Amino acid sequence: MHPLSMMTAEELETCVAVLRDAGKIDDNSTFHGCCIYEPPKDEVAGWQHGDTTDRRLDLVIRHSGEVFEARVSVTRREVDRWEAVPGVVPRVGFVELFKVMEACRNDPTFQEALTQRGITDSSTVQIDPWPTGDYGFDFENGRRVQRCIAFHRPSPNDNGYAFPIDGLMVHVDVDSLEVLHVEDFGQWPLATERGNYDVESVVEDYGPLRDDLKPVEITQPEGTSFSVQDNEITWQKWRFRMVVDDTEGLVLHRVTYTQDGVERPIIDRASLAEMVVPYGDTRPSQTFKHALDSGEYGLGMTANSLTLGCDCLGEIFYLDAVQMLDDGSVVTTGNAICIHEEDFGIGWKHTDMLTGEVEVRRSRRLVVSTISTVGNYEYGFFWYFHLDGSIKLEIKLTGILTTRAHVDGDDLTFARQVAP
Repeated sequence: MHPLSMMTAEELETCVAVLRDAGKIDDNSTFHGCCIYEPPKDEVAGWQHGDTTDRRLDLVIRHSGEVFEARVSVTRREVDRWEAVPGVVPRVGFVELFKVMEACRNDPTFQEALTQRGITDSSTVQIDPWPTGDYGFDFENGRRVQRCIAFHRPSPNDNGYAFPIDGLMVHVDVDSLEVLHVEDFGQWPLATERGNYDVESVVEDYGPLRDDLKPVEITQPEGTSFSVQDNEITWQKWRFRMVVDDTEGLVLHRVTYTQDGVERPIIDRASLAEMVVPYGDTRPSQTFKHALDSGEYGLGMTANSLTLGCDCLGEIFYLDAVQMLDDGSVVTTGNAICIHEEDFGIGWKHTDMLTGEVEVRRSRRLVVSTISTVGNYEYGFFWYFHLDGSIKLEIKLTGILTTRAHVDGDDLTFARQVAP
């Protein structure tokens, strides 16, 4: 196995077992990051097929109220590093998030606030926890806290973002699941129109979908022009490895380009280190929103399982990804990375004005992509490799707008009305 091969479920399970056997963790320990250890460049460059690889994983672990950075060799079954990191707060885990949602939903003060807004069944309320940031609240000092905002789902499959329960915010301690503070900034009426986006609801609410587009079929009868071994892809003159990092999402390693028989290193490591999504709304229930979606939730942890014909079109090759949840369990995301070729229009064309002869060359590109869902938004990450030696990164935003309630006379300087 290559030093930069993707993690396997067996490696993650071995890692937890090694830490437990070494007495570093117990049943109350939580995991807040796990990725492959990336050796120094010279070590990776010197690796040859058949070489023995010391596979190591880097982890962030919370144990007995302290945060530790660990490095575990799953090859030697040894803990190479166990270092306390004081004064830091690890990112929230998804097992923790669902517990936070339940703690908020079951809080009597929160339920009373819902009743005042005409909602008597808290099970119909969607809770969205947000990282709290640092706004100087004394009750948050020394705690890991999530701010919870709420949306109504009259039916389980309704789009909650169409029914924001504005003016209400709940601060929850992630560790104790104690509701620290309930803020009520005032009441706004719930929206009067549903915003469901499934096909059946769209047809029922707005009429039939367009039916005037004929099918487009993309086929490659002789197969694709790329090859994949392990997590290494070769296409035309390009060669590189790819992994799904739990924090950064899609990461490319050791990108090379062969020119005149010489393989040239282009990029050693390419990733999205962080993604900041600041909101400019000045309403108290909105202004705290300043999401760091990569570092605070993890783009790899939120990666989608991609679907042929919808997310990816054509002759597709997929790679699965495994991640460790905060309780130490292992989850597999099938089809996490989509790899395919696309026709990219005319690469070059010329018509000889004297002879009338025409020459055209078609262009093509290799596409490597992942899609992550963070709350209401979807982020698509697309790396493009071109025949002319260029590389491009495109990030696509889709999903659902973050919403707030509105009445006539409200300040819309920093918001746009999208529904009654």
